[in-house]
Amino acid sequence: SHLKIIRDITREKIIAKTKSEFISLAAHQLRTPLSVIKWTFSIILSGDSGPVNSSIKSLLSTAFKSNERMIVLVNDLLDVARIEEGRFGYKFSAGDVTEMVRKVINSFDILARESGVEVKFNLASAPPPLFFDEERLNLALSNLLENAIIYSRNRPEGGKVEVRLYAEAGFVKIEVRDNGIGIPQEH
Repeated sequence: SHLKIIRDITREKIIAKTKSEFISLAAHQLRTPLSVIKWTFSIILSGDSGPVNSSIKSLLSTAFKSNERMIVLVNDLLDVARIEEGRFGYKFSAGDVTEMVRKVINSFDILARESGVEVKFNLASAPPPLFFDEERLNLALSNLLENAIIYSRNRPEGGKVEVRLYAEAGFVKIEVRDNGIGIPQEH
């Protein structure tokens, strides 16, 4: 005689999928306010918003480091959700790269204004629709733009950042130029 045990795991799979989707959504929602907090701390700690005494600076520095740890944790949560969903790596889809670049630039509006930096978008030629990983490209462009703004503050001639988007020889190019302090020659 034989004994067969059949177990329906549909409910468990639905719960696991819902959990992963919730983690991913929550992490995405947390990332934006954490970035704003980071920029605010950066502005205060740099002295751009006025002088800060050493005891307050020490407290703010501790808070800044804690916020950085939270950003790392949120990114780890996103990676866990991606691994569980089997989509770790790049996620290519058709999209409008021009609109994505505009959104990234707009997300830095407050930081740019508070830093006294003018950000200009130069759309030299409208690129064709593309297949790209919007999240990864957004992250790369955000890192470049944030650094360009931060290192272009307090320039005597005024901080200037230009984001240029154009199609050339079958490629779409995004350039971020600034008049910041630059990288020392030895580095």
